[in-house]
Amino acid sequence: EPVGQRRRALGIDFSGGLFGLGFWFEGNYNWMEREGDFLRFVSGFDYTLKNGLYMVFEGMFNGRAEAGPPYPALDWLEYIYFGEPVARDRFVFGLRDELMDLVDWSLFCFAGTDGSMVFSPRIDADIAQNADLVLFAAVTVGREEGQFPPGSYGLTARVTVSF
Repeated sequence: EPVGQRRRALGIDFSGGLFGLGFWFEGNYNWMEREGDFLRFVSGFDYTLKNGLYMVFEGMFNGRAEAGPPYPALDWLEYIYFGEPVARDRFVFGLRDELMDLVDWSLFCFAGTDGSMVFSPRIDADIAQNADLVLFAAVTVGREEGQFPPGSYGLTARVTVSF
């Protein structure tokens, strides 16, 4: 069962750009009441090509989590209850571009150093002046004991109407 505890944290963040390449870093050190203190940070960069293709890479380090599988049941419970990452390292690679007027596509890959991944294609469309349609999917592949066990598939459609 997840343990309630006090946490003190000190963090820093910065972002910037150079020659069209955007970059960022944010991190914090956490002093915990009952468990070990830990460091957590995320850093990345993005760039848009002249043809409009957007590319992004981001990496996250979570010193609170285990370095590799098998991950303890408590880590999975904290993921379910609080959205805490299960594994120590996670990377995101992504591409996004315009498919046609008012329709964009993207493909993101969420990967861990444990050999597991999630591929997530997405379509965003303006279907009317005040309505948007989003279709996205997720497919997991890789190691059975990884943070993204293989064999999970999902497809979601969402329509948003503004009044």
